[in-house]
Amino acid sequence: MNYYLTKRKKAKRSYFYVNFTDPNDSRKILLSTSVELLRRKIGISSRLPVTREKEAYAIVERAIADGLINLDRDTKNFADYVL
Repeated sequence: MNYYLTKRKKAKRSYFYVNFTDPNDSRKILLSTSVELLRRKIGISSRLPVTREKEAYAIVERAIADGLINLDRDTKNFADYVL
């Protein structure tokens, strides 16, 4: 799986986000989610923020290993979805 981390500043602190890219086109992002959300899905209930990049990568790798990341979902454009 191709992915990279970004840091987004919101309110008073920064959050790590993971962006999963299309294997055919690295500029196309298939899924973007918060590392802290992945941490909760794994079952780690820590209230402390993820502040280190190494820790964020470890959480993402564990989420991938546990099968929490699903990039094979059907993609529909908005007009087809509404119909």
